[in-house]
Amino acid sequence: MYFDQLGIDQDVGTPLPTFQSSTLIFQLFFDDDDRVYLSTSRWIEPYLPFPSLSAAIHTSEIDISTGRSLTPPVILRESPTRCAEGPHIYKIKGWYYLMTAEGGTAESSSVCIYRSKSVFGPYENGPNPIVCNRLHPTVRNTNHADIVQDKQGNWIIFFIACRLQAHGGMPLGRETFRSTMTFDDDGWPVVNDGRDVELTNPNPALAPQHTAKSWREDFVSSKLYNNATSRRPRADLPAKGLSLGWYRLRTPVKCDHSLTERPGWLALRGNAWTLRDLEAPALLLRKQYCPMGTWSTLIDFEPTTSNVEAGITIYWSLYAYGAILIRRGDTPGSRTVILRWTDEKAEEPKVSNNDSRQNRSSAC
Repeated sequence: MYFDQLGIDQDVGTPLPTFQSSTLIFQLFFDDDDRVYLSTSRWIEPYLPFPSLSAAIHTSEIDISTGRSLTPPVILRESPTRCAEGPHIYKIKGWYYLMTAEGGTAESSSVCIYRSKSVFGPYENGPNPIVCNRLHPTVRNTNHADIVQDKQGNWIIFFIACRLQAHGGMPLGRETFRSTMTFDDDGWPVVNDGRDVELTNPNPALAPQHTAKSWREDFVSSKLYNNATSRRPRADLPAKGLSLGWYRLRTPVKCDHSLTERPGWLALRGNAWTLRDLEAPALLLRKQYCPMGTWSTLIDFEPTTSNVEAGITIYWSLYAYGAILIRRGDTPGSRTVILRWTDEKAEEPKVSNNDSRQNRSSAC
């Protein structure tokens, strides 16, 4: 992957530099002498006859105006777990601190810290890991962190982790967590006073930010909302369709939905792809924010052939999903409701027929 933008708003029309570096994850560090450094996580010598199967942190100085590398990349950190990524460099009281995510994405994943008097090292090992819950009963897979300092001088660390549910699953995937951070007498960061990270925090300022208990989408082609949770449209913006929070499964070849064909409804134009295909079916998704919940929708669908269907789905991947679908029934004018889901013990999705509905009501 080659970078062609710096996270700047793409609508500003400013020419953006291209970095001369291929990478998995990158970070820019702006030093106090106006020099800029690009840190990346990449494979070590991937083109050798016997390449190292290890991802390490590489850093080089760059020209921020063009993205051109000014120095060859230097390896700052190669982890014994064979996976060091998510680099962040900070300069605090004369020390360069290198924060990394190590150990992959499972229970052994962690956040580690190192420091040096030079950007290019060598870096000494800190009291690592500084964040690692391992087999914690509720919070696991801690990884990929960043730190900020508030106006009062307090340090806050943000990182990702998973909430383990009673059945052993983590349906919400990796979420953003935050905790307190201080520095010990030797100048090393200490997260959450050295304790495991919990779902609750004694600091009121770091209390969990709960999402809304309920949500409703009216599919009104209005202007963009003030933020992801506000339902008040911005008067200074033109209408741009769906509200924030909707996602596409991959990139469709062309636009396949409309909010204007039937006001108050989302019109989806079907295509040849299904949930089992590694393509872009006519599908719009929203993220699941709570481990459990109840939701419903109205569907107006009158199938005229047996090879079309429409419905709703709980989707994780083409190998893990469940769908309630409407198809044409066995008799003219009828519809049947089926349930299709994946089973780890079966190669093909399982299907369960429900019933045939003779009515022609538009909502079901």
